[in-house]
Amino acid sequence: MAERVLLVDDEPLVLSALQRQLKKSFDVSIANSGQEAIECVKLSISQGTPYAVVVSDMRMPGLDGIETLSRIKDIAPETVRMMLTGNADLQTAVQAINRGHIFRFFNKPCPAPDLINGINDGIAQYRLISGETQMLRKIQQASRALKTLSAVNSALVHAKDTPQLLNEICKAAVEEGGYGMAWVGIPVQDEAHTVSSVAAYGTGCDAYLADTRISWADDERGRHPVGRAIRLGTTQVLQDVETDADMDAWREQARAVGFSSIISLPISGHPLPFGALTIYSTETGGFIPEEIELLEKMADDMAFGIAGQEVREERDESLHKVKEYLGQLQSNLEGTIKAFAYTIELRDPYTAGHQRRVASLATAIARQLKLPEDRITGLYFAATVHDLGKVKIPAELLSNPGLLSDIEYMMIKVHPQAGYDILKGIAFPWPIAEIVHQHHERYDGTGYPRGLAGDQILLEARILAAADVIEAVASHRPYRASLGIDSALDLIEKGRGTHFAPDVADACLALFREQGYQLEQ
Repeated sequence: MAERVLLVDDEPLVLSALQRQLKKSFDVSIANSGQEAIECVKLSISQGTPYAVVVSDMRMPGLDGIETLSRIKDIAPETVRMMLTGNADLQTAVQAINRGHIFRFFNKPCPAPDLINGINDGIAQYRLISGETQMLRKIQQASRALKTLSAVNSALVHAKDTPQLLNEICKAAVEEGGYGMAWVGIPVQDEAHTVSSVAAYGTGCDAYLADTRISWADDERGRHPVGRAIRLGTTQVLQDVETDADMDAWREQARAVGFSSIISLPISGHPLPFGALTIYSTETGGFIPEEIELLEKMADDMAFGIAGQEVREERDESLHKVKEYLGQLQSNLEGTIKAFAYTIELRDPYTAGHQRRVASLATAIARQLKLPEDRITGLYFAATVHDLGKVKIPAELLSNPGLLSDIEYMMIKVHPQAGYDILKGIAFPWPIAEIVHQHHERYDGTGYPRGLAGDQILLEARILAAADVIEAVASHRPYRASLGIDSALDLIEKGRGTHFAPDVADACLALFREQGYQLEQ
């Protein structure tokens, strides 16, 4: 199905003409005002058919184009926003870029082929961003399970008894993993086959569990994922509370606390499972296969912990396998981050390898400064994607062989903020999003986007800033040939204490001049 396009203009004749021009190429909707456009965008999201592109007139009564597109950015950040204007002065452009993150401007009257080509570019950008958002969501979901698993392994080692262990596990799922609620239920050998809660954590969990009567019998009260997990001894995943018929008896309770998906993991025991660990997510479709696999490994570890000392050897072996899996997941994470970097390089071939070389140099500088290896790992990942925000910049600007205009340069300067916006929602073990956000800040406060200075800037970002400049100056660019490593080091030396932190500058100079470091090819 073709992506949808929304046209916004307060002049009916103009709007009708635009719709006639574009309806053969796109699935076009129209809105006669900024407020109507916002309502259309909200409705499209609720129906699961979001707009790929919104093209708005600049001057409209009520909400003007900048305010309209700014609000749409907050409602639907993946939607690509464009503006039609007969008054594209610098101040208007800067305001539109800063508030609405405008992808492209069109001057009125705009020829139909130019508008069609521009919208096609916007749709391509929308597809790219949407694909990245899905990939980032998968990383985030796997990451929260990984953090929960790590915290649970710590509880397995330090908990003094089973009640403490179970409560620590539920707490870890909520506080470390970011899930909505977690609880452990055990089967009671009574006539009603009751499931009794022995540990729980999360906002409103006591009231929720008091109203949620669950059985592990093979009847209507046993259709809840918890009852099935205990009765069948297999993981039960319910991805949509609103539509799954098995939740008819409990939908109102789940809706009241905002739970949209559930996973219930049996904890092994004999002859029935010891019980089930049940975790709730506020997202529909909240559990992906990689996440489920990690949580199942966690439930296995719980079973070993509950069994006690007699299964110590088996639990240790399981923990060893978990550590191997954590290493594998980190390797997969690195591969995914490199894939992001490769995506940027495809759009900007003149800087192919730039992020990889910057990451290698930043790592060497960090070791020169004797940073702990864990922080160096985080810096490496941040450096590998430090230009991720350039996916929101038109490709023609990235490969422009000439000097940039003021407007174009303002668009380029958006990329640290754009990169931060993409990465901030992912629960990395390191402050990767903030490092990317700060990599164009300067030690004396003259950088962007926030004008941070001195120790306000993360040490990793200070290192990345120097590595970024050295690689850029020493490499070829569309608008100039390489200036050479000596020119790059002279800039570092002259900028010591102003653009660059003194300790970072000294480490850079020593690395090249005393230790013979060379940039990777």
